[in-house]
Amino acid sequence: MLPVLLRKRRDVVFDVHLVKGKTYTVEATGDWFYDTAKKQRVKSTTFQDGERRHIWIGRDFKGFLVLKLGMTELLRYSMLLLDTDNHGEDPKTKPEPIILTYGAQSGVGGAP
Repeated sequence: MLPVLLRKRRDVVFDVHLVKGKTYTVEATGDWFYDTAKKQRVKSTTFQDGERRHIWIGRDFKGFLVLKLGMTELLRYSMLLLDTDNHGEDPKTKPEPIILTYGAQSGVGGAP
């Protein structure tokens, strides 16, 4: 029998629109994450500018998520600092997703 772990994760979405045609990397320090596009547990993943990258982290994620452009570190995120709510391990409560959006997007804001 396989154990089923319900709601043991936190959704994090990277939505970057900074430099068209560039490739970004998300890396985890001190822990791993699940890449929903690759359908596997990883320490890093890449995605293109304008492409959303959806990952899952554990509720007890340790370390940082680091967004890079090439070898240049753009931003470093501590999930503990972004979300100070303690959701505990109870599967009845699902943590809200964290959506990290950077840059201009067509169709967002502005006049109708």
